[in-house]
Amino acid sequence: MMPKVDGIKVLKAIRDFEKQRGIIPDKKVKIIMITALADTEHVHKTFELGCEAYATKPIDSDKLIGVMKDLDIQ
Repeated sequence: MMPKVDGIKVLKAIRDFEKQRGIIPDKKVKIIMITALADTEHVHKTFELGCEAYATKPIDSDKLIGVMKDLDIQ
């Protein structure tokens, strides 16, 4: 867990910043949420706010690499 702020607040701040700067959808940063939280409400909220993928800890490295390849993250 991050101290003083949670991942949803950070995700929202990033998307708000992009919106304020007029960044077009194709140029927005690709965000993979990696968290210990796996409840359905939390997962749905992150996708509503614009994350591209969601992974719970412990991380399966092979799956994470596959998601990164699918998102074309290098």
